[in-house]
Amino acid sequence: QGDRMAEPTQHPPIAATACREANRLLAQLQPRLAVWAGFVAAGLVLLAISKRLTLVDGVISVVLLLALAALVVIDLDHFRLPNALTLPLIAVGVVLPAPNTLSGALERGAGAMAGFILLYVVAEGYRRWRGHAGLGLGDAKLFAAAGAWVTAWGLPSVLLIAASMALAVTLAVAYRQGAHLSRTTRIAFGPYLAAGFWLVWLFGPLI
Repeated sequence: QGDRMAEPTQHPPIAATACREANRLLAQLQPRLAVWAGFVAAGLVLLAISKRLTLVDGVISVVLLLALAALVVIDLDHFRLPNALTLPLIAVGVVLPAPNTLSGALERGAGAMAGFILLYVVAEGYRRWRGHAGLGLGDAKLFAAAGAWVTAWGLPSVLLIAASMALAVTLAVAYRQGAHLSRTTRIAFGPYLAAGFWLVWLFGPLI
């Protein structure tokens, strides 16, 4: 008996499939693109009214702003802050901002270590106390990046601004939506850390 040739499987046209996939992705990204654009726009306004108006400081600040805006969107979507963005921010923060000297780099490196250790200890302590994670290591790495850029002296201000904003926004949203908050409610802390980081970078510590 001879084998019959299998009939070709019918597939939708590649172009039509690609268009549908592109439309689906665009529909998913549109709300987050608005968040990203809003964060960038607000950051540019703050940059314009800050004292960092030299060309070098301006370029460095814009690059930092774009990276922070990307982290905001990713954390809101996935509750994670990828190493691909946080670790380069740490490295760049240690070697790039002025004063570009050995002592300055050592101070910024110490700030990065202080930022990571502080939130790591908080996260590990909470995990041991409650039996589950309450703060991701991505937050500790973003806080380390803040320490690299604003040094250890700026970290208390970053954390105070971030915690205050997170509390205010969470309570406002819960009140408006009638939602019930509990100790298991998930909150993306990265956007608030990014906002505190940006404000202290532009205007310096609160005290």
